[in-house]
Amino acid sequence: RIELLPAHEFPWHKEARSGFRNRWFEHFPHADRDAPVYQDVSNGITPPGIEYYLPLFFEQTATLFDYLPQQTLVFTADGLNEAAEAFSVETRTRYEDRRHDRLRPILPPTELFLQTDDLFGKLKQFPRVTCSPHTRDGGGAVNNQTEALPDVAMDGRAADPAGRLKRFIGEFDGRVLICAESSGRREALIDNLEDQGLKPATVAGWADFLADKAPALAITVASMEQGLVLPEQKIALITETALFGERVLQRRRRAKPTETDDAGFRDLSELRIGAPVVHIDHGVGRYKGLETLTAGGESNEFLTLEYAGGSKLYVPVSSLHLISRYAGTDEEHAPLHKLGTDRWSNAKQKALEKIRDTAAELLDVYARREARKGFQFEDPKEAYRAFAAGFPFEETP
Repeated sequence: RIELLPAHEFPWHKEARSGFRNRWFEHFPHADRDAPVYQDVSNGITPPGIEYYLPLFFEQTATLFDYLPQQTLVFTADGLNEAAEAFSVETRTRYEDRRHDRLRPILPPTELFLQTDDLFGKLKQFPRVTCSPHTRDGGGAVNNQTEALPDVAMDGRAADPAGRLKRFIGEFDGRVLICAESSGRREALIDNLEDQGLKPATVAGWADFLADKAPALAITVASMEQGLVLPEQKIALITETALFGERVLQRRRRAKPTETDDAGFRDLSELRIGAPVVHIDHGVGRYKGLETLTAGGESNEFLTLEYAGGSKLYVPVSSLHLISRYAGTDEEHAPLHKLGTDRWSNAKQKALEKIRDTAAELLDVYARREARKGFQFEDPKEAYRAFAAGFPFEETP
């Protein structure tokens, strides 16, 4: 028999949950047996925030560095030390604030995260490129100077739209690589450049461009926002942002938004005590926190929502999808609905009627538009090509 279990970063079969329960009391000997996380895992429910108890599913945990090949090139940004230290302080502070909570005990940061010294010790094992405005001395550091690109933007209103780009290429004593956001954008950009008298050769990537006998002017697919000049290597990288002033937005592969993307809550951490929320069946209430209630001999967590007149509604954590954000501007004075009345259902009904009326109006507009004769404009040629080249979105095929 093959068992297909939900995909997690940790095992979720019966033996794994049993190991979790055993390690729970090894790490939290004074924790309450009614702790919601412990109860949920025991009942086969994945509670929100379970990733912060990841070590309890394993005898030993690993880090990203344990999986990286030995010669992996690691890129780090300037200020990594400060950011790592700030994160370490934040996690230690949170641990000290909450370590004595018997219902929601938390693991010490040393069991969840690499400590700052360990992080940089691991990084030293790999070749590293650090992006910094400052030069580094010692330790075998090799500094590569960079310079900002001059203005090479295309100007569709000029007699020669690519005049600035042509001047830069003509005056630059080196090779130029133009970076497009996608293969489709690359082909459109090649057509546009050829119309301007520039014929870049297509290369597969950075390695091919650096190879011997590589062309002086080339184009490739690379997701870069800003270009630069490498004076020592005599190489210039030009991006679409530099040419058209706005980065191309990749939209085609993005999943279609669902109705909960903006309005819904992904997990309990997004809820703020005292904030107004909307229950799909009962309307606007104010979130008052979590409460553990016992029914039928079982303890479970509930979201407490307070409505007008002080009435309270208890919503199981498993029904979080029924709660959405309040869209009004003044959260402090949000008008709360009253439980047991038709006010909310009437409001929803009116909104649905308004939607239907709007849809009918739109259908009427479209019908009248279809009945009219259109007008065919002449091809604006250069102006249109300049507009198409600067269009900041990936075209839908």
